[in-house]
Amino acid sequence: MDRLMEVFSIIAVFSGIHERVLEAIRALEARLPDRKVLLDRLTVGGWNWAPAVILALVTRANLLALLSDGTQGFFACYLHSWFKDVPADPLKEVTGCLLMGLTTTLGSRFWHDLVKVLVDLRTGLKSLPEAARRLAAPDVSRAFSVAAEMLARHETPATMAVSDALRAAADATVPLRPAHEVVTTQLISKSHG
Repeated sequence: MDRLMEVFSIIAVFSGIHERVLEAIRALEARLPDRKVLLDRLTVGGWNWAPAVILALVTRANLLALLSDGTQGFFACYLHSWFKDVPADPLKEVTGCLLMGLTTTLGSRFWHDLVKVLVDLRTGLKSLPEAARRLAAPDVSRAFSVAAEMLARHETPATMAVSDALRAAADATVPLRPAHEVVTTQLISKSHG
């Protein structure tokens, strides 16, 4: 759960940076009144994803590196030049940047709220006794699964990547069965087999 919170926190920060870029673009409206329609499309219209993708490509903010290698993999390439530090797999790198750009269009508030929910959930689970945590684990797993399904409905590559991360977290929260239950299950299956 901690790694998932790290990932969502970085996306929230990058989304905040994207929002500041959009504000800077909107500020150009006073200087370029004849470009108002274009500026509206880039900031609140159908093209609002374009500045996010461009920002992710320029800064090499790679969502795939963040999801697969964690913060260490993300910051290994973030803000590094494309020309000095040529990636081993440029297509994967560009795809990761595109996904980061598309993911940030959900907004920093969305990602911040998601991190807050995870922090509250983790805090609540830590305060429970061990027996209660084992009982609560399926509910936590179910909550992650529901969130994954909700994101998957958007059917964008970015939300699908986050949805997959939530599904992985849901799988990871299911507690392991105690050893005596595993042995009992194996003995029963052998006696019937």
